[in-house]
Amino acid sequence: MRNKGILVLILLTAALCGCGRDKDQDTTPPTVVSTSPAGNATGIAVNSNVKVTFSETMDSSSVNTNTFTVRKSGSNVNGSISYGGTFATFLPMSSLSSFRGYTAMLTTGVKDSNGNPLQANYIWGFITGSSTTSTVSFATHIQPIFNSNCTTACHQAGGTASTFLILTNDVAFTNLVNKSSTQTTGGGLIVKPGDSANSVLYQRISGTGLAGGEQTMPQNRSLLTSVDQTFIKTWIDEGALNN
Repeated sequence: MRNKGILVLILLTAALCGCGRDKDQDTTPPTVVSTSPAGNATGIAVNSNVKVTFSETMDSSSVNTNTFTVRKSGSNVNGSISYGGTFATFLPMSSLSSFRGYTAMLTTGVKDSNGNPLQANYIWGFITGSSTTSTVSFATHIQPIFNSNCTTACHQAGGTASTFLILTNDVAFTNLVNKSSTQTTGGGLIVKPGDSANSVLYQRISGTGLAGGEQTMPQNRSLLTSVDQTFIKTWIDEGALNN
């Protein structure tokens, strides 16, 4: 009987010690698996984005321009954050400067989906080169698309779309890049460098992400060919350079 009593006591103690614990609760802090550019990399193209891969799914609201920054000469680079799955990308608003050092940092404000923060700030640096790695030229590939499909009746001085967007050779780039759209339900930038998916121009020509009643472009004409759409998408994702 005594041995039986001792066994019951042991089992009761184990049960009490386990009370209140969630065995499935994740308490492991996230880590950085890789970055692009890598730490101490040199010759980085000036139209590059800054990307980081985490060890697990993160709380997307915690990955923002306060917790994920890129700095040059002690000043923050203007940009936005794109997040999906375990990947976060800093998208500079304009091209980086040539032959300059940049420092990227993730703070402990970055948390995983269970609220566990990075254990310490994660900092790395890289140095840009002299040029971009662009494969698409605005002057050679993009402007001719506008000239053939957009400016003949609408997007030119005196055209039906002249009051909100002229796309002739002299002003197209200036009117597109980092300019707010006035003709979409949700607003947004017409061209957001490095982010075709959230650029109104690409949404309109591809028919993706449109709100009810919004039409694809060119209006009342056939969609741009897949080749032309790819040129515009690539140009935006490569930084939307005036090249």
